[in-house]
Amino acid sequence: ISLGGTGATTAADARTNLDVDQAGTDNSTNVTLATVTDNYLSLTDQEITAGNVPISLGGTGATTAADARTNLGVFLGTGFIPIGEDHKALTSTDFGFLQGVDSNDIVIITASSLTLTTPGATSIYAKCLANSIEVYTANGSNIISSSASFSFILIKQ
Repeated sequence: ISLGGTGATTAADARTNLDVDQAGTDNSTNVTLATVTDNYLSLTDQEITAGNVPISLGGTGATTAADARTNLGVFLGTGFIPIGEDHKALTSTDFGFLQGVDSNDIVIITASSLTLTTPGATSIYAKCLANSIEVYTANGSNIISSSASFSFILIKQ
């Protein structure tokens, strides 16, 4: 050993002589996981496993996009305004997730096809009301001359 060797002829004797990992294990210190409220990590036999990251720790609490949207209060839908109409009311009968919607919630809407009787008017808007979303043409008085399809995203506050 004094000349840089191990003074042994076997690995086990070398570990003993050098006082290193005499049991033949990895000689490491046990790993522990700190306690954190809503922790999504688990530790078993020094293997760290990740679960769903909860909303309280910046995640979605879900494993699918649909469940993540639900957990975060974000919902998707589609609809149309019939020919000859200037608005469409979407209710919780149409979309169950509209139950509990109110004017504090946010709706983002886009029209995929829209033709209005007023030349140059090609937009629609929407607002949240109690348990419903009202979708209107540009100024609420333009009549649809061909069925208008739209998609929306609802963000519950």
